[in-house]
Amino acid sequence: MSKTHFPFGPHTVARDGGLFFTFEMANNHQGSLEHGLSIIQAMAKVAQSKNISAAIKFQFRQLESFLHPGFLQSRLPTSSNKHTRRFVETRLGYGDYERMAGEAHKGNLIPIATPFDEASVDWCETLDFPVIKIASCSATDWPLLRRVAQANRPVVYSTAGLSLRQIDDAIAFFQQRQIPLAIMHCVGIYPAPRQHLQLDQIRQLRQRYPDLVIGYSAHEGTADLDVVALAVSNGAALLERHVGLPTDTISLNAYSLSPADVEMWVDWALKAHLAMSAGQERTHLESQVRSMEELKRGIYVKRTKKPGEFLEPDDLTLAMPCLPGQFSAAELDEVIGLPAPHQGIEAMMPVMKNGGCEIPPEIRASSIVVRTRQMLAEAKIALPKGTPAEISHQYGLETFEQYGAVIIDIVNREYCKKLIVQFPGQENPLHKHIQKEETFQVLMGELEIEMDGKVTLLRPGDSLTVQRTAMHAFRTRTGVITEEISTTHIKGDSVYKDENISSDPASRKTPVVL
Repeated sequence: MSKTHFPFGPHTVARDGGLFFTFEMANNHQGSLEHGLSIIQAMAKVAQSKNISAAIKFQFRQLESFLHPGFLQSRLPTSSNKHTRRFVETRLGYGDYERMAGEAHKGNLIPIATPFDEASVDWCETLDFPVIKIASCSATDWPLLRRVAQANRPVVYSTAGLSLRQIDDAIAFFQQRQIPLAIMHCVGIYPAPRQHLQLDQIRQLRQRYPDLVIGYSAHEGTADLDVVALAVSNGAALLERHVGLPTDTISLNAYSLSPADVEMWVDWALKAHLAMSAGQERTHLESQVRSMEELKRGIYVKRTKKPGEFLEPDDLTLAMPCLPGQFSAAELDEVIGLPAPHQGIEAMMPVMKNGGCEIPPEIRASSIVVRTRQMLAEAKIALPKGTPAEISHQYGLETFEQYGAVIIDIVNREYCKKLIVQFPGQENPLHKHIQKEETFQVLMGELEIEMDGKVTLLRPGDSLTVQRTAMHAFRTRTGVITEEISTTHIKGDSVYKDENISSDPASRKTPVVL
């Protein structure tokens, strides 16, 4: 087999002739095995009727390790990241993909997959998929690329948003390991407008990499089915397109094709004649970069790092999303050995380059949960798994480090018991309860309680009772765990002195699970 041929299971794609089609299912199975099987069956009929060689492609994500736990466990009504909720809602298990791979084989479609994390490469191996696809958002995720290389399978590599230098690096990486490689021209905008398709890049890639098969991964809208003819005219041999199956309750996104659209798309490719694009140079589109950044993994710390502490490999974890200004998975080797910034980095927070950005509430909440668990463990306080709690943030979650507490509900009947966890420097502003009487006892750390203008310092074992309607506040310099024993807790019974603090508990509390 010459270098200009790419092995695709039992099929071979030649650089100078022949087409191979990949039908990308992505999350269009809607998290339903039965709907996924229906899509595969519909694509198999198209491939048979058009007499083409084709694959069906899945996307693998092990969400427990791929997503930041704040997004995986979030109970917020909306997500700050448009992708994460869909990933969670449409997840399928290993057995489901095994069933769909079997259905693909029955329809003479080759099952392949795009893994977005290292654990998903295991699935590609155990399911015996003959080819692994690297998505553009993962194209510089070197920890993932190294794991893919270990699988020792042919690789299809998408290039949206990459410079030629980055493509050169990836090609050298796989060729040094003697792994067959095909390169896909791709524009990472969904849907991609015609004026940004840069189809002449296919020809330029063929000239730059004469020993490789070059393909086209299409994201244009359904009105631009003819674009594939231009791609073929420029030398694309591998052709990929998102597909789905609309129903009475399921509609497709703007860049996914129905079976009828797929037939027309294939027809355009099969009937393509030579055509030339505008011949423009490769351009770096900001919208494309932003789109890819949204899908990259960022570097987070597993545990709190004090100012100046060096970041070691065991301190770091990779998770999506990668925030603006955050170190990405591609820069992991550069981050190892760096000192933590002067303010330190709290557990499960991002490792940033310079300055900061707005931290999504899911990440803030997750970090608070991890730190709370660590304080409870330090105090040797054991709680049942799944214990409900609330993050109290009178001025918003973004100011939690100054104003707030984590309130853990133990029991609430005619009597009530709670644990209150505060981190160093936190305070709870002046407020009173109309119906509740409460007694605080410090279990760990020190607590200052201000009541009726008098400040009392409580240490472990000390207690203080707050009568009904007594205006009080509490703060800690050391960090503290306090046990609260009270009469029945009634929602909306807290009245704050600062009228800017909402009377609605739902607006100043975020539910979490410990």
